[in-house]
Amino acid sequence: MRVPRDTRKLRTTVDWRGFTVGAAIATRGYRIGCCHTTRFENDAPIETRDTTKGIIEMTISKPGIRSVAVAMTAIGLLHSVSALACGGDWYPEVQIDPRIHGVAQAEKASTKGDYVAAAGSVVRMMPHIESLAGQTDPLVTRAERVLAVAISRSNGKLSLEQQVPADVLSHWLGKTEADRQKNLVWSVNRLRSELLRKKDDPAVMTDLGEALSKLDSGEDEARGLLESLASRDLVASPEGYKALAVLRQRHGDEAGQKLALKRCESMASASAPPGVGRSVQVCESEAHPAS
Repeated sequence: MRVPRDTRKLRTTVDWRGFTVGAAIATRGYRIGCCHTTRFENDAPIETRDTTKGIIEMTISKPGIRSVAVAMTAIGLLHSVSALACGGDWYPEVQIDPRIHGVAQAEKASTKGDYVAAAGSVVRMMPHIESLAGQTDPLVTRAERVLAVAISRSNGKLSLEQQVPADVLSHWLGKTEADRQKNLVWSVNRLRSELLRKKDDPAVMTDLGEALSKLDSGEDEARGLLESLASRDLVASPEGYKALAVLRQRHGDEAGQKLALKRCESMASASAPPGVGRSVQVCESEAHPAS
């Protein structure tokens, strides 16, 4: 009997060793012989041709092939989901460095004049910051700058007992004169390194001059640096003018001291962020004692 053209068999060889139960069930075959009719084309059993070494030769219709493909695709997707759940697949993750936020907070605190909070944020985020000297990572250099300025403006003594765990405080507390000097030397060294990266930057030069003024061995260099900036109206912070006023006072230049204090007070008032009571308090203490 002639089989209709649209239901003619396609002969294929299928390796059943790579099939799953689901794929096998989805495969539809046809028996070759006189009993093959259009009526039974979808439910006739599979006729095995050769079972040597687990290889089955059978005839499969085009709809049957599509069913096999769909079944294999579904099984593959299920396997992928299972592998993902078990950690079998790898996908890149976006991880946010917590130091970014910590350094940004430190910079904000420094701008507001809260140097203890600024230093505490840096030391908490980078307790090993001393070992990072010489790195070119912008985040590290920003943190070093904040900590160096905080040390300088705190005269080498950082009251971080409430900010940082005791096991990482080390000499940052500045409890002894030796520790305070060590902190100030670290501050000066970091600012020198920053100046090498930003040559002739007035802001860095001002911070360096201010830090040097706190060291007995750096007083002359500090005055030369700050006087040079002042002569060109490039002193970048009120604290820089305050340091210059102190240096002029030590050298008996009372007129120069008063001029530096006026510039300090003027700059402090103009640069104070809204709601921050910085003002002329920045220019007081040793340079401008209360009468």
